[in-house]
Amino acid sequence: MTDNRIFVMMAGIPGSGKSTLANTIAKAIDGQIISSDRIRGELHGDESCQDDPELIFDTIYDRIEAFAPYTNVVYDATNYLKHYRAEVLRHVYGRYDLVFCVYQNGYPTLEDCLKNNLKRKRQVPYKVICNMWNKFECPKPIEGFDACITFDQLFDWLYDVVEGDILEWTSCTNTHSDKARS
Repeated sequence: MTDNRIFVMMAGIPGSGKSTLANTIAKAIDGQIISSDRIRGELHGDESCQDDPELIFDTIYDRIEAFAPYTNVVYDATNYLKHYRAEVLRHVYGRYDLVFCVYQNGYPTLEDCLKNNLKRKRQVPYKVICNMWNKFECPKPIEGFDACITFDQLFDWLYDVVEGDILEWTSCTNTHSDKARS
């Protein structure tokens, strides 16, 4: 395991398995999960409540900043659009040594996500999932990530995290704080 502070942003549509993978990653990096769903539940008593998004995101940003000196973080939310990720990254810069994005890249398929959604306690409307799938913007290192890892690469990445070879996954020699932001 590395001594670097690690921030991992999940990105994928509902039903893709983000939360399950976030739990696996958090255990591997000895980190805390910051979940937009859990924060909605804490603040509104209902994870599906979409009221007061400013309060939700201010709470997320406060936790990202508060945890930085003490622990690794996995941020579990859809993050399906580049501008959503950019706002989160503004609160990450200079606080974490390594910043990764773990994302859905066609796997699981839309059909798999829709089937998985039907098995969830809190289901997201069909049209919302289809809309997110159609608008999903794949993360790229240029956004400010040291590396972007697809769901199907995840277990190779986790192996290297445990073995202390995580730096092999970083893109080029630049750190996220040196990269251009759009």
